[in-house]
Amino acid sequence: MSSEFPLFDPTASLYGASCPPAVAPVSVPALPAYQRALLVADGTVTRFIEAWALEPVLVHRLSQGEGTPSPREAQWLGLDGQPVPAIQRSVLLTGRCSGQFFLYATSLILPGRLPPAMHRELEASSEGLGQIIAAGGLESRREGLWYGRESLSGLPEPVAALCDGEFLTRCYRLLAGGRPVMLITERFPWGRVPETQR
Repeated sequence: MSSEFPLFDPTASLYGASCPPAVAPVSVPALPAYQRALLVADGTVTRFIEAWALEPVLVHRLSQGEGTPSPREAQWLGLDGQPVPAIQRSVLLTGRCSGQFFLYATSLILPGRLPPAMHRELEASSEGLGQIIAAGGLESRREGLWYGRESLSGLPEPVAALCDGEFLTRCYRLLAGGRPVMLITERFPWGRVPETQR
């Protein structure tokens, strides 16, 4: 890289919140190109991974049930201390052919702010949130909150079997109709660039 050009951080205007205490800051220019692209992806991450790895991605729904936002999450979701029903959901993304581990994601969803049909689809479907949102035609935008390096223990067994607990993590919220409807945290294996199947 030429020293004639200033170092460019493509995430500089995309994330507005500070990292949680347990998450370490990272140097975006030092990351592999694949992980830099993940941090700025504003479309369906599953499709991006499929295009990179050249294989279909399987979405494994690990859990889904009632959840309670933490005070920090409640603030990001604009709840103002009001008790609002929430759904906690976690998924694992792997390659259909290779079995590669791509992503572990958790989300906190406010069903009362979703169209009824999308709420029903969320309950019934094992698809990723991106596909459910696209199929439901929800007009929405993503707003980045924070990203960094995270070390986790106590992972769900299917996730723990595939990684060492070190992640590049990003958190963002999905807004529709001017209000937050989801808080999504995506965890990618730290420093690992998936192999392509060609």
